[in-house]
Amino acid sequence: MKNRGCSNWFFVESPLQLINAFEALHYFLLEHQNNIILIRKSSSELANKQLEKTLQLYDLSKVRIIYIGELFPKLYFFNVVTIIVKILSQSGMHKFYIGEYSALWARIIPYLFSKSSFILFDDGSATIPLHQYEYDFSKYRGSSKWKKFIKAPIFKLLHGGARKVTLFTMFDLKPYPSQKVFKNSFAFLKQKFREESSNPDLVYFIGGNWVESNEVKKEDYLLLLTNIFKIYTDQKKKIIYFPHRKEKLEKFNGLRAMFDCSLEIITLDVPVEVYFLHKKEKPINICGFGSTALFTLNQMYTPKDLISYRIPRYMLAGNLAESTGIINSYYEAFSAIDFKDINVS
Repeated sequence: MKNRGCSNWFFVESPLQLINAFEALHYFLLEHQNNIILIRKSSSELANKQLEKTLQLYDLSKVRIIYIGELFPKLYFFNVVTIIVKILSQSGMHKFYIGEYSALWARIIPYLFSKSSFILFDDGSATIPLHQYEYDFSKYRGSSKWKKFIKAPIFKLLHGGARKVTLFTMFDLKPYPSQKVFKNSFAFLKQKFREESSNPDLVYFIGGNWVESNEVKKEDYLLLLTNIFKIYTDQKKKIIYFPHRKEKLEKFNGLRAMFDCSLEIITLDVPVEVYFLHKKEKPINICGFGSTALFTLNQMYTPKDLISYRIPRYMLAGNLAESTGIINSYYEAFSAIDFKDINVS
């Protein structure tokens, strides 16, 4: 029997956030409470497919799934605010688990529900600079006029400090005074892993939407990949490249021709963490450009070689250099990941 006096509201916007939501259900022993997972439908068919495939891993009898923004995705903010207003009208204790803290609606919740629990789980490596800035977005360099002149000042007014945010994170982050930090070790997902095979001649490269988000120029990104891939092909290894769900695949045509059978590009319809579960394979060689997947895959599979290649600072868009530097500094302190520079001469 579910306890109707306590409702747990999970706001989810990506496959990783969905995995984190179920990990929180398991970690905080919430299975017998009233659990509602609100999933934001994406404009990307692939992202939606990954969400659906991820849901298949779990017992959905313990949760209620509600999709937000199916009909009017551009009105997502108003859809969420409508739900928040409905929650306000309900009696009982409410707890909120959120993966997106850069949204205005997420900042409003701790003020409207001051006596409720508010727990933030990881939205990729964005947690690291967010924690470094003590959850104060006014400290971020504005990348647009909207963020600099409108959004940042509003966030400054809503800033309640780190004590307002309880963190459920895969990263080893030191709590600020009066803040609680809980470690997400992906214990629930790891229970499902059954290793059957490993192949030392396969190198898995985790892609990123650096080009599509205008963080790195296309020609620079392809140059970096070319130099990295040559390292492995010289060792007679095959590269499996997993593109980010937002990457445009046509940019790889030249690389496909150059490396031929030594390069395979696989578009996943599940998160990469789940891919190896389905294959019953323990990956040995994993690399990428500071991807969050390097952390999640290490937590789950402890690969022998885990490499994060540094993107040269001069290749990064100006407004990203600072936050990327903070993320890299944290990664470099993480002994399981080997950080390497790339020769681009």
